Amino acid sequence: LSKKINILVMKRYIELSDILHVPSIDKEMVALAKRVKEIRRRRGYSQAQFADRSGVSLGSIKRFERTGEISLRHLWSIAEALEIGDELSNLFTAVRKTRKEIWGNEDDAN
Repeated sequence: LSKKINILVMKRYIELSDILHVPSIDKEMVALAKRVKEIRRRRGYSQAQFADRSGVSLGSIKRFERTGEISLRHLWSIAEALEIGDELSNLFTAVRKTRKEIWGNEDDAN
């Protein structure tokens, strides 16, 4: 651990997720891109074929698979082209109750 911290300090920044194992959005997006790339390859699509199929430019596909950077609109198009759009849609269907809905008004308890 101390060697890792020394290396990071030399870069003049320490990412909290490197020390506390808290996932960062950048790391999560790269991991997502890796999973999408794996699905694309299993389906037998080259990047160029997949760009045509999804309607997302080849450059955007390449950048996404390399860096995890993608717009939500393009991510949706990619998911639809891989026939996993329902899975992406399901991420946002569960409505969580607010604290007020769970506990009620504090005034009601008196």
